[in-house]
Amino acid sequence: MAGAGSCSASACHNGPWQSGPKRSEYATWIDADPHARAQATLHEPRSRSILKNYRGLASTREARPDQDALCLACHQLPNPRLDAVAVAERFSAADGVSCESCHGGAKNWVAGHFSFEWKSLAASDKEARGFADTKNLLKRARICAACHVGKEGMEVNHDLIAAGHPRLRFELGAYLANYSARHWSLKDEKARYPDFDERVWALGQLVSAQAALDLLALRADGTTAVPDRPWPELAEFNCASCHHQLKPLTAQTLVADVRGVAKPGLPVWGTWYFSGLRDLTRGLGDSQAAEIPGRLEELQVRMRNPAANRADIAARARLLSAQLEAVIVRMDRLPHEPARSLALTHSLLKTGDQALDWESATQKYLGLRSLGQTMRDLDSDRTQPSGPDLPLLEKGLTDLGKALDRSFPSGRESLGGSPDLYDKIAIRELFDRLKSGLR
Repeated sequence: MAGAGSCSASACHNGPWQSGPKRSEYATWIDADPHARAQATLHEPRSRSILKNYRGLASTREARPDQDALCLACHQLPNPRLDAVAVAERFSAADGVSCESCHGGAKNWVAGHFSFEWKSLAASDKEARGFADTKNLLKRARICAACHVGKEGMEVNHDLIAAGHPRLRFELGAYLANYSARHWSLKDEKARYPDFDERVWALGQLVSAQAALDLLALRADGTTAVPDRPWPELAEFNCASCHHQLKPLTAQTLVADVRGVAKPGLPVWGTWYFSGLRDLTRGLGDSQAAEIPGRLEELQVRMRNPAANRADIAARARLLSAQLEAVIVRMDRLPHEPARSLALTHSLLKTGDQALDWESATQKYLGLRSLGQTMRDLDSDRTQPSGPDLPLLEKGLTDLGKALDRSFPSGRESLGGSPDLYDKIAIRELFDRLKSGLR
């Protein structure tokens, strides 16, 4: 690894970042990007407390997250792991998640990536030298999901959450939209992808769900290198299935109860990574994608049974992951179509008799936000009878966002407060108001 220091020359990527992203990538990253502080976070008291709880240590003095392989897997040079690569003199572990974590090991390209010859190379030729094509949204989504959803050797399980680590609840579109320390040009992104927000949301849903399925298969397979993994892995379930206020249910709140289940006591699996996926695949109008919701439902039913056959779960998860791959490849190649944006919006607004727990409602909200942004960017069909009333949609989304925020205040890791949003009538009124914005 060449190290982030190899990018720090003022003539390269260390210009004043306030002037814009061009040639200030290093300055932007080190001054304002949270990834630059990923390793430093491991020295904080909270990190020591988490590791003490997780490892069952006698005191926080014994806890050294900066030396623990589980912590370092994501907080210090993920993809590849630090102990698997040769490092240069200017490499510093304190850099945390730095340039090469996302852009690939620079040994074979750092010396010439500024040349005219390099700029004339195809993306595939650059990748052959180890340079990751982060301008490609699908490839970027896969890079992000490796840490933020997880994979073998890089996961946040329920034991770690119980020890104090935040739950991984990743949604690519929201993460990129809130990326205040962006060291690239959003204008250039939207020039490459006119439907940028919609495409980021769709690919993010597909890739995140696939990563979650791969992780499920790994956890369910008792023949892996970690045969004593806890099962079922509760990190994959809706937290509110277990962590909720104890109160009697009434006929009015039964369907739309905060737990999102018809029978109290049954934990609900996969509401974060798969509820949005159902809406997306139903709205794509694709025969392969149309099979996904049914197969997800089959898997969810089996995951409700704590005594489910682990080998069967692993096999189903792998099969579904393979089916998703075909949908992902097709989605990556699809040009933007305003009619598809409208179909996806309608799909997200369908609620039927389903119980809208916070996670499912939030995924719908994030998807609608992304689709609405693309419609605004392209001014798509606003004058046509079938087009959306964007101001009305914006007002409805703002109200829904406020309701979601009230029901799940910032900084809390599990539901337990006001269930007002989940009143059966109120939640459907919000979605009905949004539907009225679609002519």
